[in-house]
Amino acid sequence: MKVKEEGIMKKYAQPNLIKINYDKTIFLAIFVIFASHMGGSLLMAESNQQYDLQDPGLMPPPVITTPDLAQYGPQTRVFQGIPGIERASNGRLWATWYGGGPTEGPWNYVMLNTSSDDGRSWTELKVVIEPEGQVRAFDPCLWIDPLGRMWFFWAQAIEFWDGRAGVWAIVTENPEDENPDWSVPRRLSDGIMMNKPTALSTGEWVLPVAI
Repeated sequence: MKVKEEGIMKKYAQPNLIKINYDKTIFLAIFVIFASHMGGSLLMAESNQQYDLQDPGLMPPPVITTPDLAQYGPQTRVFQGIPGIERASNGRLWATWYGGGPTEGPWNYVMLNTSSDDGRSWTELKVVIEPEGQVRAFDPCLWIDPLGRMWFFWAQAIEFWDGRAGVWAIVTENPEDENPDWSVPRRLSDGIMMNKPTALSTGEWVLPVAI
């Protein structure tokens, strides 16, 4: 796959934030996961995945399951975007979006909250994924797989855009619960995935990933 990219990088007024103005051809890469193999191995082997400790963009972020509202409350989220929603088998709704800071940049994080009454009321944040340093989390997506597990996907990139990004995920086997148990984060590929995967009749799962 060839990607043509010609760009000029410019600084925003905010420190440490890079904006890339570019003219590039984007190809859609299809990343196929075998449900019978990859789906199970994500749960069992993510702790064995090796990461380059010198590359902050490849470091697993912390999964914050008791977010401090003083740090992550609505008053701190001047910028928000890219919402997504999913429904568990018992009707519980889960919503995700990303925000943090004044605009897109290294202060961005993704988050989850939930509703047990068809959206008439919502909990405070249940999960926040905030990478460390100059790495941002953005463009989250939720998906219930054919086995009833809920996947929480997001992208990570250094500062605004590092030319590579990366698709990350955690998964829970009990999305019907208000406080489910989550796996540790695992990096699936380069790029950004904003659409739910598709489960094929062959048992394969197709994830659209753009770079």
